[in-house]
Amino acid sequence: MMGMGQTTLQQDTLLNARPGIVPGSPACEQAAVDNQISRKRGRAPSLGMGTLGYKAKKVSQPIKKESVKAEVEPPAVGDTIPDVLAYQQPQMMGPAVETPSRSPPIFVVDKHHDVLQPIFARMKAGDIPTTGLKMLHFDSHPDMACLPDCTPKSLVANLLKGWGHYDTSQLHSKCDIATWVLTLVLGGHVDELVWVSGWWCSQMTSGTYDLLLGLCGNVMKVAPQVEDERTEDGVGLYWMSGDSWVSASKLKDPKPWKLHVVHLRRNGTFSPQDQKLMQRLFGQKEPWLLDFDEDYVSCSNPFQEEFKAFFGTSQYSVLKRTYDPVEDAAAHWGQLRSVLARRLYDEEQGRYTQAHIIQKLKKNTPESLLLQFKDLCQSLFEPTNGKLVVADVFPSGLLQNAGESCGLPHHISTAQEIVTVLNTTSQLFTELTDPLLVTVATSRADKYLPDSQATHIHRLVMQILCKRYRTDVKDVVRMDRPEYSVICK
Repeated sequence: MMGMGQTTLQQDTLLNARPGIVPGSPACEQAAVDNQISRKRGRAPSLGMGTLGYKAKKVSQPIKKESVKAEVEPPAVGDTIPDVLAYQQPQMMGPAVETPSRSPPIFVVDKHHDVLQPIFARMKAGDIPTTGLKMLHFDSHPDMACLPDCTPKSLVANLLKGWGHYDTSQLHSKCDIATWVLTLVLGGHVDELVWVSGWWCSQMTSGTYDLLLGLCGNVMKVAPQVEDERTEDGVGLYWMSGDSWVSASKLKDPKPWKLHVVHLRRNGTFSPQDQKLMQRLFGQKEPWLLDFDEDYVSCSNPFQEEFKAFFGTSQYSVLKRTYDPVEDAAAHWGQLRSVLARRLYDEEQGRYTQAHIIQKLKKNTPESLLLQFKDLCQSLFEPTNGKLVVADVFPSGLLQNAGESCGLPHHISTAQEIVTVLNTTSQLFTELTDPLLVTVATSRADKYLPDSQATHIHRLVMQILCKRYRTDVKDVVRMDRPEYSVICK
């Protein structure tokens, strides 16, 4: 087996390059950020709506941005399984509620979409079925945005045909942290999903929804099985913001699936109804997958934190209110991009306020706020005259990213909240049967897990999972980057 450092560094390079962009370069990093922001907007813009779903008027969401993509093709899981995925059965450590003959393997990644690698590898090995799976997904973000329109049509079409028809390594390379979940649904692998999040997450409304996933013009889209206001308001707005919500009649070969949205209550516990739901779905001897993002416990909006660190809370308030439209967020953000691209903020006040784009923006934003935004941009992008300026530290693209990401969930949990949430979740695990596979995402490199808490949360999560699933920590398969995620000892 490859050394841990060698494997993880290779995999980091694996996932991140694109044609014409040098891996690791600023252009590559910006491309990755842009790619992610346009989709973890399934983790959404501000407006108090959390991620993808501004309520009818507030549509267009900051989908969690991801890091760079790579120069080497990922190993084809369908052909050659990387050494790190060649899982060996862990030692048994003690009895569980019901002692099965085997412990489920536990894989740790950093970027959440990398969990597709062990999932596909276990399918290829015949250890988990390729259809009829349920998934229990703990995360502060849904990760359920559709693959972008630029995804190769042949890949999406083959994915719709199911296991054995598509290239798993190609699919993995086209996913990011915002888009990986629904690929398992479109591929016919998962037909029922429970998304569990904290009370601070408002991307979707609690409840059960009967949905369809298929293709519309060779692009992945979501539709309700039965069109009603409850479904549209509850989850439809999440996909509307990415232009991924259509009527059922428009889908080709739609696959029915069921989504349950569960939120922890403010006291850090589950409602009796949600507790019974999860016991019913995952307490029987049916095949299921457990997926756990550590930002479920405490969640940062890294773009908010970065902007505040450079410019302070009051300037962030200006930014957030400017990017928080009354309606049609996508169009509103496009207009703000034009203001930046055309440097309208350099115009004198009269010409600025009378500009055609500013007149459009006034429909959503008061003129006084747009003038504050003008001042903010001027302070950022003043002429260089050969000297360093603020824009050398914080380019205009980062301003745009920070503004469009204002709605991403942000809740730094207290120590008491952390232990309460983990105790609640740990107790739930004892009431469920063993999953076939456990995947953990640290979300540390992209800083969605607060860096100051990451070591402690990771240690506690691994203690809980290793104890419940009778696994020695040395048998946990580490696919993350050790320099970001602490190795448990």
